[in-house]
Amino acid sequence: MKRVIRPFLVTICAVAVTAVAGIAATGSEASAATIKVASARAASIAAASKTCANSEAEIRDVPHRLFAAWNSGNGAGIGAVFTTDGHFVTTAGKFLTSQNEISQYYTAALAGPLNGIRVIGTPATIRCLGPTTVVVDGYGGLLLPGETYTDPAQVPLGRRFVVSWVGVQENCVWYMKEFQATTIAA
Repeated sequence: MKRVIRPFLVTICAVAVTAVAGIAATGSEASAATIKVASARAASIAAASKTCANSEAEIRDVPHRLFAAWNSGNGAGIGAVFTTDGHFVTTAGKFLTSQNEISQYYTAALAGPLNGIRVIGTPATIRCLGPTTVVVDGYGGLLLPGETYTDPAQVPLGRRFVVSWVGVQENCVWYMKEFQATTIAA
């Protein structure tokens, strides 16, 4: 997996900016103020990256909660992975715009055309945008009854997909805010 979380590098950048701010203190007040703002922003980014990096296991758990709900035929459980105003763009292009709509759609789909089909997936990158916001890109696949693939790369084209989702932390729990999946065609 490609790691995009680099708190050590961001911390070094924050220290460098802080050092420049100290050197520039003898310069103009405008330059010192600009550098002070940049230093504070760099420290904020470093703190956000560290907080997000410390939550990586919880962030990786979010899609696994979705898979568990899907694989047990629980449409309401899929909806529960999302914020109340969450959005889900399916591989078929259906745009679902709330937790309730996501739950209803998947309750019907898992009782109908998706009955018996399981889903697997894995995150490829996690990018922290702040202490409570991440963007995750990854791969997934739909398994027909009896298939035992464990890696999305093993799933035949047409049932394999690439995903991007925005995760947010609310009340110490990570949820999906936005989710989009695109089928990888032959």
